[in-house]
Amino acid sequence: MSANEFPVILVAIVGLIILLVVVGVLIASRYKVAGPNEAFIVTGRKGKEIRDVETGEVSTDLSGQKVVMGGGIFVVPFVQRLHVLDLSSRRIMIQIRGAVSGQGVKLNLDGVALVKVGGNEDSIRAAAQRFLTQQREIETFTQETLAGSLRSIVGSLTVEQIIRDRAAFAQRVADESETSLTGQGLVLDTFQIQDITDDGSYLSDLGRPEAARVGQTAAIAEANARQAAEQARLAAEQEIAIANRELALKQAEIKAQTDAATAQAAAAGPLAQADRDQAILAEQEKVAVRKAALTERQLDTEVRRPATPPGIASSRRPTPARRPRSPRPRPTPRRPGSQVKARRLGAPPRPTPCEPKAPPRPPRSSPPARPRPRR
Repeated sequence: MSANEFPVILVAIVGLIILLVVVGVLIASRYKVAGPNEAFIVTGRKGKEIRDVETGEVSTDLSGQKVVMGGGIFVVPFVQRLHVLDLSSRRIMIQIRGAVSGQGVKLNLDGVALVKVGGNEDSIRAAAQRFLTQQREIETFTQETLAGSLRSIVGSLTVEQIIRDRAAFAQRVADESETSLTGQGLVLDTFQIQDITDDGSYLSDLGRPEAARVGQTAAIAEANARQAAEQARLAAEQEIAIANRELALKQAEIKAQTDAATAQAAAAGPLAQADRDQAILAEQEKVAVRKAALTERQLDTEVRRPATPPGIASSRRPTPARRPRSPRPRPTPRRPGSQVKARRLGAPPRPTPCEPKAPPRPPRSSPPARPRPRR
């Protein structure tokens, strides 16, 4: 290799390296990868021709637009062009003022909607065709579409129907606006009614009967609760009074029994002593009767029988001894000074009614004559 050829080879190598670097940078810069919330639309190819059967017109479809979601694609320089469409959901506030209901009542409605571009190629192509360079107009278009659907549906319903079932009302709005949004490549994820008001007092008056009924029911329930509580209190007091009465009666009965037992125990001693005294008196009376009978027999033996003649004594039967009767003193009126006069005159004083009279002594008789013995 000559010295003149070496610089040429070196320049060629350096040029090749530079070319490879340029090609690598070009390829890296033209290769695009789509994110999870975006879609690539690559244009540059011609779509298929479509002939209308009725009119005979020839048009080109959107198949020349290549849609890439979540993948990568190499965009050929000077031949193809890359466009990015945001697929994120958009939160859109819907406010309607003066919507007339089926009853002629003007209502104010506030709602919220979540809208996004459809996740298929047809929806992305339709949305790109309409909103690619003005994606902020998606919110405006959605507000207008939903507002029109709200007004039309509010006009066909009564206020009571709108208030009672807001979910059904919102679903009806979503169903009616679905056709218009789908044609624009949009999808309504959710739609909810947040608030319903009116400029007058219709809604507040609408709730007054129910509020009055609820208030009346609450007042009746409260009164019933108070009545039940009062009845329970009175029943408890009555039970307490009955229990106290039974306790007082039981205490009185126990006290009466205790007092009776105490009185009986206290009277037991005197009663026993009286019984003993009565028994002693009865025994003394028996002894006195026996003594009297014995005295009577002694008198009959010693005095009365010897004084009786033999003939008469043999003819008479001995009389049984009679029980001496205790003399019963008869009350005699006392004259003042009678005993004194009797004592002055020397007469013996009269016995008082309390002093018993002494029994009369038997007359003394001479002993019978003894027969003389015969000589």
